[in-house]
Amino acid sequence: MNLSALNLLNDLGRKISSVSGDDREGHILFQRLSVILQRYNAVLLHESFVQSDGLFQHDFNFCF
Repeated sequence: MNLSALNLLNDLGRKISSVSGDDREGHILFQRLSVILQRYNAVLLHESFVQSDGLFQHDFNFCF
């Protein structure tokens, strides 16, 4: 993550914290982003498998 993205997320986390009154909101924002990226990467990895015999066909709609 580059510096400008980090600054944006830190600023957003501070603003959310000031509205909600919870100092953990910035950390929660980073955790949510991390989970979203992990789910996205899992879907991309799953779609990279060759589906020649239908063995790897699963429905990943539950991720989103």
